[in-house]
Amino acid sequence: MSLPEKTNNFFQKNKDRVVFRLNKYKAKLLDYFIDVCVLLLIPKIAYYLRSMFKKSEKDLIIGIFRQGGVGDRIVLGAFAAAVERRFPNSHITAIVNNSKDPLIGHPSIDRIKLHNRWLHLEKVEKFNQKKYDIFYSLRYVPKVFVNSTRLIDYKSQVEKIFNKYSQEFHESLKGTTPRSLNTLGVNGVDLLTQFSAIEGGQKDLFIRISESDRKILTSIPFSQYITINNGQFRGRETRCWPTDHWSQLVEKIKGIGHRVILLGIESDEYVDGCYDLRGKTSLYEAAAIIEKAILHVDTEGGMVFIAKAVRKKSIVLFGPDYPEFFGLEGNINLRKNNICKPCCDQDFWRWKCHLGYERCKAMEAIKPEEVFSLIVNELKIDWLKVELVNQNKKLD
Repeated sequence: MSLPEKTNNFFQKNKDRVVFRLNKYKAKLLDYFIDVCVLLLIPKIAYYLRSMFKKSEKDLIIGIFRQGGVGDRIVLGAFAAAVERRFPNSHITAIVNNSKDPLIGHPSIDRIKLHNRWLHLEKVEKFNQKKYDIFYSLRYVPKVFVNSTRLIDYKSQVEKIFNKYSQEFHESLKGTTPRSLNTLGVNGVDLLTQFSAIEGGQKDLFIRISESDRKILTSIPFSQYITINNGQFRGRETRCWPTDHWSQLVEKIKGIGHRVILLGIESDEYVDGCYDLRGKTSLYEAAAIIEKAILHVDTEGGMVFIAKAVRKKSIVLFGPDYPEFFGLEGNINLRKNNICKPCCDQDFWRWKCHLGYERCKAMEAIKPEEVFSLIVNELKIDWLKVELVNQNKKLD
């Protein structure tokens, strides 16, 4: 068979795939061209061009902006899934800072853009708000910009909601959590969709794990384990539990025959007695490890959202922020309310204890024995066996 015939046969067999890829490359080139227009500070022209190349009048171009870390990006993905259900004929662009992980491969997101990390949030918002039929700026209270004339009713609906909570939106610009939001009795993930007049929330938290990501499980020399995380992206802040408390907890867990895997980034503080995987996994590999764990134990942060995305229960320790607002459904959310009230509505709450202590007093007050008790109860371990193990260790 001649080369032209082979080429023709290949094209006939793979016609759909080839056409799809060509269309995909055309779409990418179009996006780059439109971005050049945006860089020239003509967003209205960019919006006009996008509308010209729609497949049909029913298609919507939607942008979703969320600033923050891993947890915030997973929340954006959940929000995108809810938006896609509400507007099925839509092309959704996620606009984030720092990294595209863990949104790569998300089924509801067509494109991921990294914004300039040095731009102020309000400038990012202003830069993008007119580029899309609908642009969502996700703070604790979302702000929705509806530019399509076909969505008058939806625009009226979200404006009515925003007018009611606009003060909370502007308060959250400082990086604090308005105390009034905690009184609503709604989790922050669910609140985003409710305030945007769409249906969804925690049930849509998702991370795509490939078989390649799951290969890391073969390198772990045991099958039964609990995962923990000791750190935040920004170092030892007020949401962190003391490392010596973690070490005592791990010792107790090992005392009942369970191994502990420490996940996180390389700069996180090491916890004695753990199987150390800090900085040795991707986010997707960490998700695969958590998915196969017996339980995940953590402080409020991104790993908890990853655990929820793979449907793994977590014990979560809270100090400066509200368990009612930040805690996820189905988890065990622990906070010592007799010490102080959450202070995440105050300036610089991440970096200083407002009672004047060196470390967050509410976090420090959570004792390893309390967390261990929750683990034992969750795993339905006989307390008598635990006591016998402890007595034998004392005799030794």
